[in-house]
Amino acid sequence: MFSSIYNTVYLLSFIKLGCSMIKYIPQAWLNYERKSTTGWSIHNIMLDFTGGTLSFAQLILDAIRSGNVTEALGNPVKFGMGLASIGFDLVFLTQHFVLYTDRYDPQDIEAQVRCQSAPSTYGSTDSSDVSTF
Repeated sequence: MFSSIYNTVYLLSFIKLGCSMIKYIPQAWLNYERKSTTGWSIHNIMLDFTGGTLSFAQLILDAIRSGNVTEALGNPVKFGMGLASIGFDLVFLTQHFVLYTDRYDPQDIEAQVRCQSAPSTYGSTDSSDVSTF
């Protein structure tokens, strides 16, 4: 009986791994299509990256403690979750800080209205703007 419960939980862990890997794809694609990362928090990605890194560190420390290098791969779901997390987080960090640094949201109508209604000082002929020597 314990064996069947263990196998069921093990199967569910692989399903969780699959769902976790799939959940990142739509956001990465949306960022790519819009050429923007506006509308979501980079802080959650940084926390996720930290969690993946610490998960890998735990696997490595467990392998060192036991003296068996294969111990690091003994939990394939944990290894896969850390790998997927770090991999997609690196994609998101690259998109946010390297590729799409312009934080302008083309769908933000309110920001467009504010920019259009703001007075422009460019090309002003007001004498107070011109310094004389």
